[in-house]
Amino acid sequence: RIHGPVDINFSLSSDLDETFWQLGLGAPIAIPGFPLEWRVSLMGGSIVKPVALKELSLSYQSELFQLILGDYALAFPGYLSDMRLRGLAFGMPDVSEKDLNYQKFSWSGVAPAGATVQLYVDGLFYESQETPDGKYAFYGVPLRAFGTSFLLLKVINPDGSIYETIAREVSAAPLTEEHGSGRLTAAFGMIADKPWVEPETQYLLGADSRYGFLPWLT
Repeated sequence: RIHGPVDINFSLSSDLDETFWQLGLGAPIAIPGFPLEWRVSLMGGSIVKPVALKELSLSYQSELFQLILGDYALAFPGYLSDMRLRGLAFGMPDVSEKDLNYQKFSWSGVAPAGATVQLYVDGLFYESQETPDGKYAFYGVPLRAFGTSFLLLKVINPDGSIYETIAREVSAAPLTEEHGSGRLTAAFGMIADKPWVEPETQYLLGADSRYGFLPWLT
C-alpha cells in the first residue's frame, strides 16, 4: 500500500505544429524496514496517440546506498544537465562537502603604480582593482564548467588612457580536481529518449567517484 505523500507533476508544451503533455506520479510503498518508492509517468500529444508509458521505476534508498530499477536521471560531474537512462543504477550517499573550486580561476600580475585594472568575463564586467603598489590579483574568477570562458583584462593609466589590454581563453577541467559534494555511482542502461514500447539504440555503462577516478564509458 502507499505510505506517505503522492508526488504529482504535469507538463504541457505546444507550438504551431505539435502538442506534448506528460503526467507523472510517485509515492513510497509501506513495507516495514524496506523503504521502496515507485514512479510512473505517461506521455501523449499530437505525435503520441493516445498515450505511451514514458517512465517507470522502483527505487530503494537507505542511509548506506540507493538502488534504482527502471528509469532514472544521472548527473555527470561538471555538467549542468542530467541524462535520462533506463536500466539499473547503484549509488552511495555524499561522503563530504568541499568547495566547487574546479570552476574557479586566478589571474595576477603587475601594472603601473596607481593604475586601475578591470576584468571582464565573457564580455561582462566582473571586478575592478586599484594598484597603488603596481600589483593586481583576481581570485575565484568563475568559469564555465565545460566549455571555454573568454577573459579580458584592461589596465588603465591614472589619466584614463589604456595602458594594456590582455585577453585569455580559459577552459575548466573539473575531472582533474575535487567535485565537492560527491557520490559513488555505477549504472548500466539504455539512454531513455523514447517511450517504453520503442527500442533504444544507445547504451551506457560506467561508474564515477567524487574525484573522477573512473570516467563514464559510453
